[in-house]
Amino acid sequence: MRSSSTSGLLVGAAFVGLVKGHMSPFMKSMYGIGGSRNGQDWLYSAGDPVSPIGPDVPKQDDWWFRGPAYRALAPPAGAVTEIPAGGKVTMDITCHVAFSGVGWSTTTPGSKLDACPSGTAGPYHSGDASSYAVEDSLLSGCALGIADVDDISKVTMDNLAIFSVVEKCVKQRLTDFQVPAMMPKCTGAKCICAWFWLANSGQANFYMTAFDCSVTNANPAATKIGPLSDATWCKPGDASCKLTTGAKRPMYAYNTPTNVVLPGAPYVFNDDRPGYHASWSWKEGAQNDIFLPAGGDSADALAKRVADIAARKAANKKAARRDNAAEAGAMCTHTIKVPCAKLPALLEQLEDSSMLDGMMAGQGM
Repeated sequence: MRSSSTSGLLVGAAFVGLVKGHMSPFMKSMYGIGGSRNGQDWLYSAGDPVSPIGPDVPKQDDWWFRGPAYRALAPPAGAVTEIPAGGKVTMDITCHVAFSGVGWSTTTPGSKLDACPSGTAGPYHSGDASSYAVEDSLLSGCALGIADVDDISKVTMDNLAIFSVVEKCVKQRLTDFQVPAMMPKCTGAKCICAWFWLANSGQANFYMTAFDCSVTNANPAATKIGPLSDATWCKPGDASCKLTTGAKRPMYAYNTPTNVVLPGAPYVFNDDRPGYHASWSWKEGAQNDIFLPAGGDSADALAKRVADIAARKAANKKAARRDNAAEAGAMCTHTIKVPCAKLPALLEQLEDSSMLDGMMAGQGM
């Protein structure tokens, strides 16, 4: 009995040593893994793939797919994850490769905290880090994106599109992502895919894991993914703010450059933080509205899509100015070097709230 107990303590200690505070999917097709040692230890020569990227990384080359060293470590030839059109692709998401299906201490799917058996739910970014339960209401969502190029160096912000979203993520190890039925096949032998996650609770963490992929079961009538726009956040109940529809870029938050812009007044609650959920223009499941209509490669179709994007941005910008005017108008009790009656009209002409901030700063407000 004593021998058995000692063995259990040793195993437990080794198990705890594997626990990390963050997540990534693990698969043979992923980038950044340099090899194995005795078939049990993937070499992280480019950095641990579960570590968050940033925040505040100033150059895109240093955070894009985790940086140049990570991008340079391609998966083995032939290691490609299949993306079945109209089906689902299962991501094996854990806080250490050991717990995944390609690891050596694989957890049982559906067991408690199977994505990261650390004893607490802290690595899931779902509330109190000392809690023993994942709080569904605080899960942020994760997403899969695809670029129809066969070389990771050719992926850009303008050809990498989100095609599937899971709003309650990371919740468990094996996570199913629904694939649009009209997903077109890759032009070349493969595409480049990526997994994204933005934590709703805790630190401002951004994750971007690359892997080689190939679309299977593609419909011959499938069309290309349309021009990309950025996700928009709208305040609850604001009918004048328009959520983004159609093909969208991933949310590149917390580093530079960023495409995450919050209109109107600053957000306050965790639910307003950038994430793959409804208030940021995302729908659960397959993103079926991202494709061009039949004949959509025409110049007229593309021009119409670009015009729609411009109109939505203009409408949201006007709504943001209106919010600024209302908020500043309520401050007329302060001493401002502009007659109070003229303030709302003046603010309507401001291009952004930073000008208002400057006026107020000059008054010591």
